[in-house]
Amino acid sequence: MPWYFVGGLPSVSVKATGAEGMGGFLNAPVGLAQVDALAPNGASVMGPLSLLVRRGWNTSTFMRPPRAQRRPP
Repeated sequence: MPWYFVGGLPSVSVKATGAEGMGGFLNAPVGLAQVDALAPNGASVMGPLSLLVRRGWNTSTFMRPPRAQRRPP
């Protein structure tokens, strides 16, 4: 079940993240999972990533476009 952050809170009732750019899956099956984040225009953000989902673990990754670098303060 996918979830997305919108307005600072997680939600399973929306189809996309807000400005936070965060989301994930609940109850993903154990094993290898491939995920691909899509921009609003349908383009892949950075291509599919493979994750190993383990029982009893919280699996996470950052998916950010290669050019989306943080500016130094």
